Amino acid sequence: MQWLKSTSKRLQVWLGAGFFEADGADFYDTFVVTAPDGEEAGRVRKALPAEGEAYFFRGEFGPHILDTAIGKIGIGICAESYYCMLPTELIKQSADLALDATLGTGHVGKRGFAAATWDPARVVVRKETGHPGGDGEQGGPLL
Repeated sequence: MQWLKSTSKRLQVWLGAGFFEADGADFYDTFVVTAPDGEEAGRVRKALPAEGEAYFFRGEFGPHILDTAIGKIGIGICAESYYCMLPTELIKQSADLALDATLGTGHVGKRGFAAATWDPARVVVRKETGHPGGDGEQGGPLL
């Protein structure tokens, strides 16, 4: 977290990153956003751990929208972007930006986040990190 905050402040940019968060004896799949002032703008914990993740991580049904100075940022973490409940919630809460924080090869969002693009005034941003042996969709850190 310290690196993310200091880098955000040094570069005067919004940054986002996913990480495995420990909270007592529990672990969460979490995505955090930092603001240009170096402060944490908010964090989202994955609501529904997918498949084998459930053996290691807890899910937390909390808000998936961060209300920031640049607007409402809706965040989906990996597989939860498949489920209709997340895009539906982002639409209901009028997210200005839908962020799909995914480690994968481009398949997430074609079924889920695509539903959040009903309004041409909205923007959907996808972060793909790719992985060895994937189908080639590569990306870097979200700025």
